Amino acid sequence: MKIGILTQHFLLNYGGIIQNYALQQVLMKLGHEPLTFEHDTCYSRTRWFLRTVKHILRTRSFRNLPVYPIYKGRIGNKNFIKFVLKNIKSIPVKDFTPSLTAQYGIDAYVVGSDQVWRPAFNLGPRLGNMFLNFADDKVKKLSYAASFGCKEWEYTKEQEKACSKLARRFDAISVREASAVDLCKNHFGVDASLVLDPTLLLNREDYEKVCNDIPKKEKHIFVYSLVVGESVMTVASKVSEAKNLPIVVKGAGGKVKKEDTIEDWFAEFRDAEYVVTDSFHGMVFSIIFNKPFSIVMNPSGGNDRYISLLSQLGLMDRIIKDNQISNLESINWDGVNKKLEVLRHESMNFLKVNFNQTHEE
Repeated sequence: MKIGILTQHFLLNYGGIIQNYALQQVLMKLGHEPLTFEHDTCYSRTRWFLRTVKHILRTRSFRNLPVYPIYKGRIGNKNFIKFVLKNIKSIPVKDFTPSLTAQYGIDAYVVGSDQVWRPAFNLGPRLGNMFLNFADDKVKKLSYAASFGCKEWEYTKEQEKACSKLARRFDAISVREASAVDLCKNHFGVDASLVLDPTLLLNREDYEKVCNDIPKKEKHIFVYSLVVGESVMTVASKVSEAKNLPIVVKGAGGKVKKEDTIEDWFAEFRDAEYVVTDSFHGMVFSIIFNKPFSIVMNPSGGNDRYISLLSQLGLMDRIIKDNQISNLESINWDGVNKKLEVLRHESMNFLKVNFNQTHEE
């Protein structure tokens, strides 16, 4: 089956890239042919120049200019783009129209994962696209681990009305957070299944293959932070002092360095002695690699995604409060991994059943 995927754009987001990589890997293991439709982030040099001029004229400022280099038509970190081009089957799309289905022979669409249903992250026509407003009823429509990002309802009345109508056209809906099950029921009038983020459908060995060429690192405290703020670094310093180990820091978004790679990011989790993070996927990969970790809640909100998974796995004590570390002990990974395997089995069954494959008891 040829499956079209809609998700967040790649750019400088480790988690956004890897969750799409994982979903494609899982679908290929199930015998399907996935293809991700990117919201167009491809740039000619002329387009990049005009975008820059437009920014200056609109803001009357030279701040926050699009300074990232262009590589093979895409703007962003060269190494991230190389990973996408090598490992993810994708094409950029400027306008999502009904012709996409026939043009690429799509049998089914999957929306997700990541915060695909958060209005603030899907401006203009993108929100409707994320509810497959361009796909007719002849093609199967699913969401996999779609996320609203937080438990608060952020839709306007107009958005809720339009997206509610579109959600009812889906053949099956699954979401990433427990609160999202209620949001779908209360605001869209549809039932939703709770499933794992697609990164958790692969195991440690799958990711170790990707970073095999990265030399083994010395023991360290790995900090992966969305903002590299004071709270995260305060916690990291306390852990570093307690364990007498150096700190290695990687940031996301604008804090991604030119030399950073996806492969090296995997290797940091592989070799770290301890992880301190404020990132959902930083937490996820600590769990995948069975590394003790502390999670610093993001002050900007959207923390339900952390709580939903931690509560399922019995790891709520890994949350840091007021920068105070109360638990540096090792985690009972045997117990966690058993719970994770059950959840992984249920999540895989969602995909198998809805793609008309054998249901595993």
